[in-house]
Amino acid sequence: MGEYSKALSSFERSLEIRKIALPPNHPDLATSYNNIGAMYSHMGEYSKALSSFERSLEIEKIALPPNHPDLATSYNNIGMVYYNMGDYSKALSSYERSLEIQKIALPPNHLDLAQSYNNIGAVYFHIGEHSKALSSLERSLEIRKIALPPNHPDFAQSYNNIGMVYDNMGEYSKALSSYERSLEIRKIALPPNHPGLAASYNNIGMVYDNMGEYSKALSSYERSLEIRKIALPPNHPGLAASYNNIASVYNNMGEYSKALSFYERSLEILRESVPSTHPHLNWKNIIAKHRGTKVLRSFTIRQQLAAIGCIILCCFSCIECVKISSCAKWNRTGVTIAGTGIAGSSAEQLHDPTGIFIHKKTNILYVADYGNKRIQTFDLNKLSTTGNTVASLTSNPHKVFVDDDSNGPTIYISLPLSDHIEKWVYGATSGVPIGDACFSCLGIWVDKEKNLYTVESSRFRVRKWSPQTNNSTVVAGRTDLNGSTPDRFGLPDGISVDETTGDIYVTDYINNRVQKWAKDSETGMTVAGSDFTSLSGPSCVIVDEETKTMYIVDRHNERVQRWLAGASSGDTVVGGTGRSNSSDQLNEPRHADFDSKGNLYVSDAWNHRVQMYTLIDNEPCRTSAEGLIVRPPNPADLPLGPYFQFITTDLEKMQWIGSILVCRHIGFDGPKIEFTADVKIDYDRDILYEDLFGMCAYRINLYIEIPPDEGEEKITWKTD
Repeated sequence: MGEYSKALSSFERSLEIRKIALPPNHPDLATSYNNIGAMYSHMGEYSKALSSFERSLEIEKIALPPNHPDLATSYNNIGMVYYNMGDYSKALSSYERSLEIQKIALPPNHLDLAQSYNNIGAVYFHIGEHSKALSSLERSLEIRKIALPPNHPDFAQSYNNIGMVYDNMGEYSKALSSYERSLEIRKIALPPNHPGLAASYNNIGMVYDNMGEYSKALSSYERSLEIRKIALPPNHPGLAASYNNIASVYNNMGEYSKALSFYERSLEILRESVPSTHPHLNWKNIIAKHRGTKVLRSFTIRQQLAAIGCIILCCFSCIECVKISSCAKWNRTGVTIAGTGIAGSSAEQLHDPTGIFIHKKTNILYVADYGNKRIQTFDLNKLSTTGNTVASLTSNPHKVFVDDDSNGPTIYISLPLSDHIEKWVYGATSGVPIGDACFSCLGIWVDKEKNLYTVESSRFRVRKWSPQTNNSTVVAGRTDLNGSTPDRFGLPDGISVDETTGDIYVTDYINNRVQKWAKDSETGMTVAGSDFTSLSGPSCVIVDEETKTMYIVDRHNERVQRWLAGASSGDTVVGGTGRSNSSDQLNEPRHADFDSKGNLYVSDAWNHRVQMYTLIDNEPCRTSAEGLIVRPPNPADLPLGPYFQFITTDLEKMQWIGSILVCRHIGFDGPKIEFTADVKIDYDRDILYEDLFGMCAYRINLYIEIPPDEGEEKITWKTD
């Protein structure tokens, strides 16, 4: 019935009586503590559950033989509490101690052994030790095949758990086979509308979702939802998960109005079923608690709202959800989205992540995991912190770039120690070298024509390789000549290509600057940095093709800087508070990228993690300008202040006719202009462009009369 508080009260009353009637270490006292611990565990009060289970174990150690099955039960219960608390190392230790005792005390094919192997497999799954998890789960299945009838529900659990491991390993065909076998058994062993069937359909849907087979994923998710509508209360969180998953598929299919409808329904249920203090409303806790979970994928209310907002924006712009303002602000406290902060090789860990790339169409984060010689992916839609290895390499990767081909995303990887670029087509199990040899290859870029740009740091140049001609040309730098002059690099690293102009932006690591090379130019120009205080070891540059704003990873200053076009200095958007591992600090950041919502991601190499910084303010910049008008005989074409230039001058009448060009975001009112002068001034305003990349361009026409005897500097102007 689930009335755990009443049961707890009864068990505590029983314990009080037994304390009076029995010796202090009687086995029945251990039973009472065990029962109390079980109730606390059901209620989610794990510290109290742990205390009770440990007290039970203390008594059993005194009252029972060292290998009694009850001791195994106590170790198992303690392991379950640690598992629920997320302390997997202690959970594993307790589960293994339980198994040791069971191997001695029980027959070799006892079902308790099967459950222990299952539990151990679950821990290995959560810590990313997939091969060990698979071994334990398969041993559990072997025992059950001997001890149970052929269609027992426990088989369904085994096949389901094995499927989860294969799913996280990216072996989707094996995962699908296991999930379908689990479903077959549940169809026989369970009632037609049992929640277990809904879970199976949901898991099958998630595999198809991961495989990009969205129509099949949708069918499975919808069948899961049908069962949950019958089996669960109308506002059960499981329904919210189903609506959310269906919305995600519609979003991937580009059917944004349907996606929006299902996201909104999911959000309604969460609002009604989950209190504001519930941990599911904290997305960090979701990552920790449901790490790797395939049965329930529920988003927080905050995430649901963000997803809905993204869908609304995508209805108007299907290329990117958010155009980032040059005055945007991000939360300076980052959230670890990949890696644990400790170097390691498990699916949840990273070791010196260098390059990152976010594939906007799928919202998948690709990480060049340098120390582990692999490319890891993390699904940002599911907020899974368990990585999937999509490329196992023989050399350490530095940067990764993902491009779309007809079959799916294609991965390009720079391998500086092997002096080449590898190309991994979608679904491949190995990569092939592409282009010419790339000596100490760091940055890479692939343009719309599939031309490959490679940064060769040891030869101080950038080359462009054409797949059509199979030829390479040097497009920046001087081959084998380093230096600090405009035509040379000290050590080139990151690259960004402005495909609207063909301009190439390269971070010059040793010279502490970013160089822009115009298309077909033989020399570059410094557009950011040149000294240690402004930039120190820049390793990555991202260029907004509309505004030409640059976002630069300032490696040795532990920050990301924003440099506006033409600026002489930048402003720090994240980091810059010292080198450490706290959430607002970085330690040797190497690369950055934005997701479709405008959130900023940074590879924090020496903290072995990738940090996400949420976009919190994307208001457009408010423009303002002011200037000074100087009368003739100055040249008539003299630019006077920002956006200001006279176009004609009538010297006989001493009348100037000119104009001011002011650009203002379409969401704001037209500009107002003020003059300070003792002379006659008239002006009017007309609109040149109503919507030019989100900006409205106004021309303000001026008519100014200046008496011949007036001095030079008589008129000032200012716009709001």
